[in-house]
Amino acid sequence: MNTGTSGRRGFTPLQIATGFTLIEIVIVLGVIAALAAILVPTLMNYVEDAKKARASKDVGIIAAAIAQLNKDTGRWPIYDDVEGKTGAIDCLYTGAGTSTLETGDFAGTSPPLSFDKAFDHLMVNNSNYPSSGSNIWRGPYLSKDSADPWGTPYAILVKRFNGTVGVYAWVLSAGPDGMFQTDEASIEIPTDSDDVGILIQ
Repeated sequence: MNTGTSGRRGFTPLQIATGFTLIEIVIVLGVIAALAAILVPTLMNYVEDAKKARASKDVGIIAAAIAQLNKDTGRWPIYDDVEGKTGAIDCLYTGAGTSTLETGDFAGTSPPLSFDKAFDHLMVNNSNYPSSGSNIWRGPYLSKDSADPWGTPYAILVKRFNGTVGVYAWVLSAGPDGMFQTDEASIEIPTDSDDVGILIQ
């Protein structure tokens, strides 16, 4: 009698699915594990490189904003009250809330650094920049006020703008380790540091 199978035994999907041996399953899992061991570090490197690229772009944007502020007002952001020249500032920081820099990497400097929010200088005129005349605050100079890709505030070390010798400032990201190794007296980022920065001169 012709059953339509041409003499071949039929297999159901369940029978096929349960037909793998333990050795075959182990081999497949081993191949998957090997591919994961190769691909995961590569993907992580791509993610880290993308964060570094964003940090490098951000510090450039902040540096340009500081330069434009000085071009418009004729003043550097080195005072809480720029017109009154009171409340000297050593370091600006980005991001909302209290800066971790004040209790972190720059806390042990001697004398201690004084801090202010970059927001009050670059996003709004909360620091008494001129509002009339030819040299006036024309901001906002930044479209966002955020931390770096690793969650640490950007630091703008403006201390040396308050002088006549060696007038420059660092705009820095602490990099992947979240720790700043570049200080305001440095003219380059230390070779053993993962800081990302740009020098404004």
